[in-house]
Amino acid sequence: MTTKRRPWSKEFTPRGEKPVHIHISNVPPTLRKKFQAKCKRDGRSQRNLMLGWIKNWVEDRRPDEARAEDDLKEAS
Repeated sequence: MTTKRRPWSKEFTPRGEKPVHIHISNVPPTLRKKFQAKCKRDGRSQRNLMLGWIKNWVEDRRPDEARAEDDLKEAS
């Protein structure tokens, strides 16, 4: 059985400095499994999804604004 490769976004490619690893501790196992399963069903990369959330939060964008921008990018 072959699996589809997850698309890696070049938007989050580390440039210049060494890449940083983020570890999140004490995540409930059921939440982790549900997150992994949903990413797999939707064909989304966990890494890109989490980095997108972090980027939106740092840029102080609301989730609905970010979704609207993503929808515009996909439509063009």
